[in-house]
Amino acid sequence: MKKIIFSSTTLILLVVGTIMSLLLISSYQKSNGYWYKEVHYAIKVERHVPRNVHEEMNLYYDITLENGTVMKSLRHVSVGDTIYFDMYKVGK
Repeated sequence: MKKIIFSSTTLILLVVGTIMSLLLISSYQKSNGYWYKEVHYAIKVERHVPRNVHEEMNLYYDITLENGTVMKSLRHVSVGDTIYFDMYKVGK
């Protein structure tokens, strides 16, 4: 008999959790925001010159994009590689 009570309790919790998740997802969809993708190209890639011991242990690359933005990457990227950014715009 205890096994049946455990199973019904689990089922009720699963249904309540599913309903709560659907309500939460629907509230996010009502916002004025939207997703879009930005595409940029690497025009310059340099190994970062470490300035202290911590940076020597975590080497990374400085990547310059065609729009002038400089970003850091742990992976080596070649010049001309495409970098995709998933952006979420909030508001109008």
